[in-house]
Amino acid sequence: MSEFCSIYSGGTPSRNKTEYWNNGEFNWVKISDFDGKYLEKSQEKITKRGLEKSSAKLFPMGTILYTIFATLGEVAILNIEAATNQAIAGIIPDRNIIDINYFYYYLKSIKKKVVSEGRGVAQNNINLTMLKNISVPIPSINTQQKISITLDLTSKLIEKRKEQLTEMDRLIQSVFYEMFGDPNKTLPNNQIKLKDISKISTGNTPPRSESHNYGTYIEWIKTDNIISNSLYPTTADEYLSEEGMKKGRTVGENSILITCIAGSKKSIGKVVLMDRKVAFNQQINAITVNEETNSKYIYYALKFSKLRLEDYANDSMKKMINKSKLENFFIAKADLEKQNIFTDIAEQIEAQKRVMEESLKEMENNFNALMQKAFHDELFPD
Repeated sequence: MSEFCSIYSGGTPSRNKTEYWNNGEFNWVKISDFDGKYLEKSQEKITKRGLEKSSAKLFPMGTILYTIFATLGEVAILNIEAATNQAIAGIIPDRNIIDINYFYYYLKSIKKKVVSEGRGVAQNNINLTMLKNISVPIPSINTQQKISITLDLTSKLIEKRKEQLTEMDRLIQSVFYEMFGDPNKTLPNNQIKLKDISKISTGNTPPRSESHNYGTYIEWIKTDNIISNSLYPTTADEYLSEEGMKKGRTVGENSILITCIAGSKKSIGKVVLMDRKVAFNQQINAITVNEETNSKYIYYALKFSKLRLEDYANDSMKKMINKSKLENFFIAKADLEKQNIFTDIAEQIEAQKRVMEESLKEMENNFNALMQKAFHDELFPD
């Protein structure tokens, strides 16, 4: 990549200097801003002084952004002028050598390889030298454009299926609002605190210095396993040993996990329902409901209260809802019969969603296979 790209890392202006942040005019991108092929907005902005007094650089539209720390190998094309934090590299390719869309898809195709290499590093990252040394196949521009057009068409079909899944979520939400009202608006008098219907516990991290705490006995869930549109958590990358489990916190089926510590408001309040026993870290709280409460109703009540949960978090640099604050969070009170009626409707919609999700998985597998063919000179041989 160093032979046809200029590659730079980003930076973060001091959070202690309000003049670097207040009334900022320059977009400042974090990993949480990534949302699809093109990046068109950022949650935060920095001032001209913040840009000048930090290692942040202003990247032009058309720059490829590539995540190099913690969450590795995410790619986006910058559709605005923006700076980034140090977890993101800005890659400016020579357009006479490589088509920007072709380059985007190639970087997506090697994500697993990059993640694997990054895990060999203590802090789960790749440096700029590693990035510059990545080899990229460069067929003719004409072939590159054929490949990117083919992958674009396939990608759009996948996006359409994802939109259909989002519509299913909106259908469940509309049923909930019809039955219980909008939980992000002022709740009616008929409300109840979480502590009155559940037990809440905070996760932890068994000492890393004691390697025997980690193994293959039980999944150890972190916030990146709690995904907005997933009913259940994704499979954990890390597991605890049986000894580690004794020092950790565990929760079983039908409990709810909620992200309560995060670097941004957007990540606060994400929820999943448990379909298995797991351990979980200190950024997550577990909610285990009593016998008079339907756990799936609580899951959806919290899921649809996301905006209120974000505002409920403290306003420090690291957003947080501590255990006692979560215990006092209000949701709409409903009798068990009404909860069960809603849950029955939600489960019928979920069943349709599962069929669509299987179809989406097949489409994504086919897309990945197509990418591998494209970048091994099997789709349009030069």
